[in-house]
Amino acid sequence: MSRSKETVESVLFGSGLTALTGATTGATIAVLKNAPVKQYAISTGLNCGVFGATFFSKFHIKKKKKIKKKN
Repeated sequence: MSRSKETVESVLFGSGLTALTGATTGATIAVLKNAPVKQYAISTGLNCGVFGATFFSKFHIKKKKKIKKKN
């Protein structure tokens, strides 16, 4: 598997997992506050997903630069 494909898969997996965790957290908070679950879950899931995509993208860019410096 090429390194770029591996990076894309890793970023997508990480951000998807982050979004799923965020959506679960949002739904839990909505239930505790007696608020609309769907709205909270979608909003929190999207926010966490964007954060996760940014984090994992930057992480892999840094990792790639570190490997280039070694070579």
